[in-house]
Amino acid sequence: MRRDPSSRLFITKVLLFFTLFFLGSIGVTMTAIAREGDIEELESADAILVLGAGQIGNEPSSVFRARLDRARELYNREFAKLIIITGGIGEDFSVSDSRVGKEYLVQRGIPADALFIEERSRTTRQNIMGARDIINIQGVHTSLLVSHDFHMMRAKKIARDLGLIVFSAPVRTKNKLQYFQYSFREVMMTFLYMALKV
Repeated sequence: MRRDPSSRLFITKVLLFFTLFFLGSIGVTMTAIAREGDIEELESADAILVLGAGQIGNEPSSVFRARLDRARELYNREFAKLIIITGGIGEDFSVSDSRVGKEYLVQRGIPADALFIEERSRTTRQNIMGARDIINIQGVHTSLLVSHDFHMMRAKKIARDLGLIVFSAPVRTKNKLQYFQYSFREVMMTFLYMALKV
């Protein structure tokens, strides 16, 4: 049975519309990610909240290390007296990312009693939910949120959706190709979060 040419044209137009809409949504979201990642809201807070980013051989990954170094800088500049590090135990590891991060900071002069860790999370939302438990126990009201620029929009949105008061303290991504790759992934993760809250 031959399809009516007008029907084929209609289907083509619909497919074109949704393709353009999807591409446009990607462009708008990437622009928003870039804009949000440029915002720095440094002010005194009760805690510095570091989002985990994995480990390699019981050492922080390069991305995680950059976040930990940023937290150390903010702590040494006396923006906050506590650091909360997030990150659970990944596959093939016996120690949590956050514990590896804590050890990294202790070795660089941060007092152990100023460091708190959550060890159950595997996703950004779980990171922040675990941190919220510590925040409530420690009586923290405001936090400086430390993550990479490409990650900041979604991370801040999740934190605020969970009732936290957070201010941006982004780590800048110097490698432009890496920034584009991570930003594109963030677009997909943002769509997923907006749709399913995961």
